[in-house]
Amino acid sequence: MKSNVKGQNHIVAKPKVTEEDRFVGDIESDRPKPQVETGQSTAFLSTEKKDAWFVSLKVKRMRLRFKIDTGADVTIITKKTWLAMKDKPRLEPTAVRLNSVGGQLKAFGQFMAVTKHRNTVYRFNVIVIEGEKITNLLSQDVAADMGLVCRLEQFDASGDDDARIGLMKTETVTK
Repeated sequence: MKSNVKGQNHIVAKPKVTEEDRFVGDIESDRPKPQVETGQSTAFLSTEKKDAWFVSLKVKRMRLRFKIDTGADVTIITKKTWLAMKDKPRLEPTAVRLNSVGGQLKAFGQFMAVTKHRNTVYRFNVIVIEGEKITNLLSQDVAADMGLVCRLEQFDASGDDDARIGLMKTETVTK
């Protein structure tokens, strides 16, 4: 599945080929994060809350911190996180190829996670990966199922002048 979300801290999936081929990874950037100007009451494409895109979920009697990534096709945790779990879930082999901006990631295995969020039990696949500077990621589908994010299929600002804030009128870009 190809994600339409591109940019900093997002993931783009490659089209499916002969075997399962997915793109995952948390991008660390040296670019400054968008800032809110003094006096503004709202921020566009940004947030003032540091932890707004993180969620803590209990898996196998251990709280795991996930970054909600609306561009991630799969949910991942690091091998280091898996090793720290007292009641480690048994890993199954996986044929999924994981690609990130920095290259291909090594999948160590996968397991079915069970967690409870807002009084509802959720089951979802988690892939354990090896690598440095990688954050546990909660996929777009799992985050949407849990109600942590909302899919917005269409936005119509034609009748609301306030809704036009942030929209641009520019010349068409051509080569």
